[in-house]
Amino acid sequence: MSDAGMSDAGMSDAGMSDAGMSDAGMPDAQMPDAQMPDAQMPDAQMPDAGMPDAGGNECTGVCGDLDQNGGLDELDAEAMTTLLENPAEIGVCAAKAGDLKMDGTLTQADLNLLNALISGQVVGACSTCVEECGDVSSDGVLDTDDVNIITDMILTKEPHQACAYWAADANGDGKVSVNDITAIIAAINGGNPLSCAD
Repeated sequence: MSDAGMSDAGMSDAGMSDAGMSDAGMPDAQMPDAQMPDAQMPDAQMPDAGMPDAGGNECTGVCGDLDQNGGLDELDAEAMTTLLENPAEIGVCAAKAGDLKMDGTLTQADLNLLNALISGQVVGACSTCVEECGDVSSDGVLDTDDVNIITDMILTKEPHQACAYWAADANGDGKVSVNDITAIIAAINGGNPLSCAD
């Protein structure tokens, strides 16, 4: 039986799954209206509005909301960690919400940005990043301008743009710190290449 025209008014989806269930039977178009309750709450007013049902692909649209509960918290970071360990488990909504760097794949860079987003260190995640690792100024040159910007990022407590934060994390440890400045100065002077998280 199709769910078209049906409402889950007054019903809770908590703990329920449609997995392995079949709706075989009379199509909704052939169901008499008398079997439908008169007073129904529209789905848009239900607590689970916008959430994917089993097999559904409606997403919350919240950047970083991997668990699709409408907000950001440590559960999203845990979900990202699980998905990075088991890529076959990535669903449509998690893939959209978790690609914070907008490069088409879920990687350690996305987890690092998610943790920074949850802690309030970044804004503007889920935007396409064009910066290169270490080139925080996005001028195509690794130089002291980048070092100065990273120094300001460390000293100020306001959130930074997510892509700049990713580029500033030159050692890929998920934090912008003096260690990143040291790595960039070494790279400017011909030292080791930078290793932002991929």
